Amino acid sequence: DTLVAALVDHYMGGCERELQQWFADMKGLDLVERRKRLLKQALAHGHGLTEMCLVFREIWALSSRNDTVSASVQRYYASYASLISHGLVAEDAEPETRRRLALLLVPYIEGYSIAGAGLRENADDALALLERVVAML
Repeated sequence: DTLVAALVDHYMGGCERELQQWFADMKGLDLVERRKRLLKQALAHGHGLTEMCLVFREIWALSSRNDTVSASVQRYYASYASLISHGLVAEDAEPETRRRLALLLVPYIEGYSIAGAGLRENADDALALLERVVAML
């Protein structure tokens, strides 16, 4: 268990660093442009079976049978939710707004990475709809 958990933590740490880099690269952009770019990039993972998506599917499957891996996955998603909720709302946003944003976006983005390939022709529509919903929060 320890070796598998260490491998999962290492892989997810790389994914977390990639997300942190996305936000760092967008630091000078206004909020609307940051949202648009991040959502577009996140939904792009759903347009094909990227290596990241394939590995995550295996990790999710393993986490359903292994408590140590499950704890690693939960830690990753807590960090992911925090990055999303702080990077895509105004700096003075209420904590409840941040919580609702993470509650909406994390499962949506992750689910889109699984089902998005079947919705390819609607990717632009999904992005536009998601941008509108996020702007309402």
